[in-house]
Amino acid sequence: MKTTKEIRKILGLILILTNSVYGFGQSIENSYVVNQQVTIGGSSLFYVQISGIPSGATITNVEAKFEYIAYGVVQNYVSSRFNKDSDPGSTGGVVLVSQGNLPSGNPGTYGYSSFSNWNGQTGINSNYYFRFNLGSSSPYTCTINKIYVRVTYTTPTLTVTAPNGGETWYKGTNYTITWNSSDVTGNVQIDLYKGGSNVLQLAAGASNTGSYTFNPPTSLTNGSDYKVGISAMSGSVSDFSNNYFTILYSQTLAPPFLISPTNGGTLAGTPYIFSWQSINDAGAYQIKIADNASFTNPIVNDQNISGSATSFQANASLTYGQTYYWQMRTLNSLGTAWSSWGQYQIFIVSNLTSNQPTDDYPVSYKNSNKVCEDNMGVPDIWGFYRRECTSFVCWRINRDKGFTQLKSTDPFTNYTVLSQKTHLGNANNWTDALEKLNFKVDTIPQVGDIAYWSIYKYGHVAYVQSVNSDNSVNIEEYNFSDNCATMGLYSYRKNIKAEKYIHIRDGYGGITNINNQSLSSSFMIYPNPANSFVTIAFVNSDYLQNCKIIILNSTGSIVSIIPINEMTLKINIENLSSGLYLMLIEIGGKTETYKLIKE
Repeated sequence: MKTTKEIRKILGLILILTNSVYGFGQSIENSYVVNQQVTIGGSSLFYVQISGIPSGATITNVEAKFEYIAYGVVQNYVSSRFNKDSDPGSTGGVVLVSQGNLPSGNPGTYGYSSFSNWNGQTGINSNYYFRFNLGSSSPYTCTINKIYVRVTYTTPTLTVTAPNGGETWYKGTNYTITWNSSDVTGNVQIDLYKGGSNVLQLAAGASNTGSYTFNPPTSLTNGSDYKVGISAMSGSVSDFSNNYFTILYSQTLAPPFLISPTNGGTLAGTPYIFSWQSINDAGAYQIKIADNASFTNPIVNDQNISGSATSFQANASLTYGQTYYWQMRTLNSLGTAWSSWGQYQIFIVSNLTSNQPTDDYPVSYKNSNKVCEDNMGVPDIWGFYRRECTSFVCWRINRDKGFTQLKSTDPFTNYTVLSQKTHLGNANNWTDALEKLNFKVDTIPQVGDIAYWSIYKYGHVAYVQSVNSDNSVNIEEYNFSDNCATMGLYSYRKNIKAEKYIHIRDGYGGITNINNQSLSSSFMIYPNPANSFVTIAFVNSDYLQNCKIIILNSTGSIVSIIPINEMTLKINIENLSSGLYLMLIEIGGKTETYKLIKE
């Protein structure tokens, strides 16, 4: 059993503490004055205490030395073992000097002897033990005067370099956490702190490469009080971001790319259809339509457009021939940030029809299920099924009469036509049902008529967009197919001849009094704007009585007076200068004015 005298020989302790450059690190040295004899055949234990070293410091070398008196033959019987933290005993630690290898000394010094056994270890602050033995054959005792220990170490450093304060990182986006380190052994632990509290461990054992990819999860709370903490070597070395950085749900998205109307193009309505390219993770879109580039007092300002939408239907009152502006922006999916406004585009409103018609069927209807698909069709507001030929024609008749708000009280429905009760049903019933209401049905087409066929299973109806010189028609229609893959789609067909035409725009009973009719439903003008020719198409020959067109320039001067004596008249305007003109159309003593844009 070791005595207190053996374990705690601290009287006369002389501390020689130095912090100096030693090799590639710092060193600390301490000694203990022993002045004790080792008895013949005996063993004595002494130690040197090292303290004051930072807890994260790492050993790179340990050295031991002692001063003694042993000469004659005594030195041949002295041996010693050395150990950190505990008594080396007879077999532990390292051999400081083996019996027979100690030089004669009166006095003598042995060492420094260098040892790497504890390299890489922390916990430098400890006791370093010397166990001295003297063989039983020695003729005399030996004396240990002083023992020395010198430890060389490095102090590991770890410094977070990013994020280091002021950054804004968005959830769902990859970022790189970076740090610098020196003399750090093993892996590092990376944690995320919010307001001083650890909210997420990013890595328990990441390689100490100096960088780590981090994609902030959506579960994190938005905030501007985040820091990253990195630690290593059981937490003995660590660092945090110097200042707070911000984590938000999503970065500000880009505004959508505007598709139609194109910049400088034309747009026909109503309704007016605007389309764009979708943005990933969009929560909503906002659209503005105005008559000025500053968008002062916009005509349309809707910020509740679904983030999944790619088109918008505007039923605004826009003036034919006038220039308008439109622009859009995007809201992120969390609703926390709008994008900047995109570059506006300019368009000119054209007349209701053009040589290349546009599918203006309501977007909410054209995106509905087809009748042939699962869950069958979806009813429209008028009592037909969406994306069927009957629904599209019903829409067009109501549109031509100025009803575009999709209401069950619109003048043309499955059960009511211009205030008269009926039941139109499938397309093959329409001629009989409408003839009973005294609508004119014949084989002579007019613009705005309903083209009719009975030969298909449920019949078919279409909208007459224009009439050709040979009395064939160009039609717009939906659902001209018996294949589910192509059913429920819009199509535009030229040079078609239907079985019959229903003259729905004439009203029931035919035209009996022109003065009681709205001139806007008497004819159509297209294209507008125009370059070479403008076509005026009348819906009934009764309108040609006492009919003429007067064209005025911007100063009010008459540039042309044109009598009308045919239902479709093409007017040559190639010789007119580019600009704005007025067209005065006189029918039966009534006059209506239209703007004409000459490109």
